[in-house]
Order: sequence, then structure tokens, then C-alpha cells
Amino acid sequence: MDSAAFRSAPTRPIPCCVALPAFFTPRWFSGFPFGLPVPPEQASFYETTALGDTLSELVDFDYLNSAAATRLTINAVNVTTGQLAHFDSLHRRIGPDHVRASGSLPPGFPPVRVDGQLYWDGGLYSNTPLETVLDEAPRGDTLCFVVDLWSEVGDEPVTLEEVRTRQKDLTYASRTLRHIADYIKTYRLQRKLRELYDRLPPGQRTATDLREMEELGCASTLHIVRLNYAGTDWHMASKDINFSKGSIDWRWDQGYADAQRAVQHAGWLHGVDEGVAVVVHEFPAHDVANRQAD
Repeated sequence: MDSAAFRSAPTRPIPCCVALPAFFTPRWFSGFPFGLPVPPEQASFYETTALGDTLSELVDFDYLNSAAATRLTINAVNVTTGQLAHFDSLHRRIGPDHVRASGSLPPGFPPVRVDGQLYWDGGLYSNTPLETVLDEAPRGDTLCFVVDLWSEVGDEPVTLEEVRTRQKDLTYASRTLRHIADYIKTYRLQRKLRELYDRLPPGQRTATDLREMEELGCASTLHIVRLNYAGTDWHMASKDINFSKGSIDWRWDQGYADAQRAVQHAGWLHGVDEGVAVVVHEFPAHDVANRQAD
């Protein structure tokens, strides 16, 4: 792929905002930080009610849930069952609480109750849930962009802060390559089943067999454009709750530049051999800004 000059973002710790009025505010008089029991919706250092109001103001949820809108699927993990839930606009109405739930990373943010169940950030289960796409059994060639927000690769930690930072990197790093390997194995099995079915004499093929073959999906190709995270932003364990302007601007600039490079390359427009299950288009991480956070 194309080469790029690498520039490191600042490594000094940046204090996180104590409040973003349109997003989250501290629970000033909560017993939660002191180990006291609280209602489950209040089991956090911050509360995010303001985020629901902000989403309602800025997002047209009527359009989002209409047939004309792009399909939206967001994930959250059920607090009590530990299962990943897919909130899909194709099957249900999506509202502010679904979005809040998908970003409720404990213990900073509280779980959000949806249809009587409590949910946390889906990243606790899978931070890059590629299986949400793969399980759809696409009926045609599919183009999927995967954005890694954490670094799988890092230096050996030597301080407490570095150990905590590396722990979070490994906890939330993408498992994309593992998902791809599993998908290829499944794809090959499905392809072989279709080949064996085609060899059956017509008299031995039943309507049930045909229906089950159709449920396996067609022999399509999945193109995955993987935008790797540079991993050179502020090296601190609390970076997952760093919503300072400098951090957000840096991430936006980096993501925009990476997406532009991917679109300009457009490798998915090139032909592939028949029977290829997955083509991964991978780009070197590109650090586009050396910013000082506000």
C-alpha cells in the first residue's frame, strides 16, 4: 500500500474533562465511589442522561428508523447474561437509549436499561464485532470497513501506568484477524457442502435440502478494509475516557485521512479469483497530527 510519514502525538498525560454538559456529568453525592450499594442505573462515576437529550436534539430518529434510511446496527452487552445484543433498525426501532447503552463503558458510565434489561458498552464483549456482518450470510459481494481504535502491538511496560495502559489495549484491541480466520473456515465448509449437493442426482434432492443450501448464502466475496489504529496518541490508562478537544480532534483527523487513503486506493474494485472468501485491504497506520490537547 502507499507509504506515509509517521508523526507521534504527544505522550504527556492529558487530564480528562470532569464534565461535558451535553454528554456526561459527575455524580457528586453518590456513595458508589465509596463502595456503597446504589440502584444499578446509578452504578457509575458519571451519569449520561444529558447524552440522551443531545441525541434527541441532533439525530432524526424517525428518519433513521424509516425504510429510506441506511440500516443501523449497534451492539451492547447484557449486564446480567453477558450476551452481546444487536440493536438493528431492520428489526426494531432504534432510539437514544440504544445508542447510550452501546457506549456505556463502566465504571465511568452507568448501564442503560432497554426493554427491562441493563446493557453496557458492547466493547466489553467484542470491540470490533465483525461477526455482526459475517452472520448475515451476504447474498452478494460485501464491502466492510473495520476501524481499529486500540493497538494490538505495544512496547513492554515498565511502570504501573504503562501496565494499566497496555492492559486496556489488549482488552479492547480488535479481534478482526481471528474473526476472519474463522469465517474462511466456515466459508470453505459451506462451499464444499454446495459442491457435494450439486453432485447429488436430481431425484435425491429435496425441497428441504434446497432451502438449507440457500440459507448458507451464495459464493460471495467479502472485502474487508482494515484501518489500523496508529496507537501513538496520549499513552495513559484513562485514554478511553479522554474526551478533551485535542484528543477528539486528533482522532477525527487521523480517521478522515485514513479513510481518504482507503477510498483513493479502492482495491475492492479489482477482480478476484473465483472461490476467494475474503480479501483484506490493509493500510499502515497514519498519524496525521501532532496536537496538544486543550
